[in-house]
Amino acid sequence: MALNTRDKDKVIKSIARWLAGLQPSFGYKYYFEKYSSAQRAIERLLPYKGLRVCPFCGKSFLRSSAFITHILKFHGDELEKLIDEK
Repeated sequence: MALNTRDKDKVIKSIARWLAGLQPSFGYKYYFEKYSSAQRAIERLLPYKGLRVCPFCGKSFLRSSAFITHILKFHGDELEKLIDEK
């Protein structure tokens, strides 16, 4: 499933927040939960949830905000590819 540009940013940011162990930005559900392809990506990233360790490069972070920014800035494309693969 190819995400449109508006949803792509929201899905990637919600996955980054989930990886950091933070609550959803709005409401009680993460934005990515409405996409089945994102759910498959989450199954692969589950061992990294809440550790603040980048699953792509192995870098460790002390602050959740720095971790989220790192994921969005450096690994957004890799995360999108992970969502798109079947």
